[in-house]
Amino acid sequence: MLKRIGTLLLAIGLIGLGVLFFLPPEKHYLVQLLSRFWPIFLILAGLIRVAGYLLDRHPRSPVGGLMITAIGGIILAAGFSGRQSFLQILGHYWFWLLLSLIIGRVLKQYTYKFDDGHVTRAFSPGAIILMLLIVGTGLTANYLAAKPQYIGRLNLQLGKLGNARDYFLGSEINIEDEAPITFNIPSEKKIAISNPTGNIEIEPGQQSQATARIVKKIRSTNNADAVEIAKNIHLKSTSDGKTVSITSESSDVEQNFSTTIIVSLPADASTLITVDNSIGSLKVQGVNGRYEIKNTERVEIADVKGSIRIDAPRGAVDLKNIIGDIQLNELRRNAHLSMISGSIRIEAQGNKVVVDKASGPVDARISDGRLELTDIGMNLPQSTRPEQTVFLHNVSNSQLILQGIKGQIAIDAQTTGIEASAVSGGVKINSTLKDIKASDINGDVSVTSDTGDVRIENVRGEVTVETDRNITARNVKGLLNITSRTGGIDLSVTEKLSANIRAVNEKGRLKISIPEDFEYRLEASSEFGRVRMTGFDKFTASQRDRSRIAGYNLLDSAPVVTLQSSRGEIVIQSSGNSRTTTTP
Repeated sequence: MLKRIGTLLLAIGLIGLGVLFFLPPEKHYLVQLLSRFWPIFLILAGLIRVAGYLLDRHPRSPVGGLMITAIGGIILAAGFSGRQSFLQILGHYWFWLLLSLIIGRVLKQYTYKFDDGHVTRAFSPGAIILMLLIVGTGLTANYLAAKPQYIGRLNLQLGKLGNARDYFLGSEINIEDEAPITFNIPSEKKIAISNPTGNIEIEPGQQSQATARIVKKIRSTNNADAVEIAKNIHLKSTSDGKTVSITSESSDVEQNFSTTIIVSLPADASTLITVDNSIGSLKVQGVNGRYEIKNTERVEIADVKGSIRIDAPRGAVDLKNIIGDIQLNELRRNAHLSMISGSIRIEAQGNKVVVDKASGPVDARISDGRLELTDIGMNLPQSTRPEQTVFLHNVSNSQLILQGIKGQIAIDAQTTGIEASAVSGGVKINSTLKDIKASDINGDVSVTSDTGDVRIENVRGEVTVETDRNITARNVKGLLNITSRTGGIDLSVTEKLSANIRAVNEKGRLKISIPEDFEYRLEASSEFGRVRMTGFDKFTASQRDRSRIAGYNLLDSAPVVTLQSSRGEIVIQSSGNSRTTTTP
């Protein structure tokens, strides 16, 4: 019985796939619905196989059914999370494949019946090798997915069946058989463009009036048939006095086709342009205006003066040379923003966002993704610079790379690795679990981190760090105040001290390296540990024993170095003479 049900479901699935090839574009919503939820058929097929094993031992093992169920669930979850890259999916969900394999092996062993014949061990050598292969492949895919420079040519997208369609249904034939539509666009009007059957292109025109034309792309094996089909596809333009609406429509077209609407506007139109494109992409080149865009595939906009708002794009976003504010909402695919003069607001999940050469400020909320900011705040004068050039909040399970920031940075993140370098202002970070690195900072640095290592290098301002893990600080010119509850502390001083240093930990090792010809006062004590000092021949000690050393090196009015530990060892060692020492 179960075998018949499984065969019936398979037949229905194959018929459904065939229908997708011939469905007219007006039914695009049904196509999208089926393309998103088709993995449910895999889940049901896998569960039927597991049930067949439990009831009558057909198939002979539940492993295959559980693996099919896991694959269906993974593909379904990947579709909702926005992951399409095969490496991203495998790297993020490999654990569920491993779990389904283990559960299947254990289930087979503990539901063994005498009639089953040979007893199969759950963790046989072959099964262990397969498990290790899944773990190794998953970890490798996760690593490569985080290194896009290695996988630029391996970004395999799901559901791309163009070559197969060309073979079975013929090639795509472009037909342009309608005269362009001409319309006026007073500045107070709005232009609303939608194309439920394809793409939209907006380009600068040569005249003061605007025009719109349509290119019909018919998939057919015969040119004459394609021409006849194109007669039922039209470009439509309407106006209610305030809004000029442009769209495509078709009637009695059952064949596979798509269209491209090309709108030519004066380069300085500067009007409100809305785009609601159901299944196609949008390309804008050199037409000024205010853009509100939603429900599109890929978005490409270049050389535009005006604000841009993009909501819930289904494809990648590429913005270049924009003068105006930008807002990206519900971003699920990769985005690249370059040469932006205006504020940037981003809400993204499960993707990579790159912003380079932008005036800012940048306000972003990222989860399960990667954000790279380079050369932000470069064109803003000091008098107009906002309090925070970069504000990243509600960030989780991500990687942040910030470089060349002119201004202040504020970050509030969880389970996120953070790297900030070449920052002209201050940096304030509140994060958990992942490591933090800040280098070449001209302002103050404040870091609060739970269970994450912190590394600070080349900071001109004051530094305050509090974490549970290890802290490394190099060449801090301002006041240094750091606390580690359970980790070690490693300090290195390479320039003459101009401010006090205070380092406290509970039980890790606390080590500081200072040139022997630097002037400083020392207060070092460990309640239950040991304090050691080496290489300072001119150090004057007021107290020196196993757990405490106090005194000064060369000058008793120099900045104070305070080192405290409850149960850890404290080491003060000389790094030789400083580079600034000269000989007569």
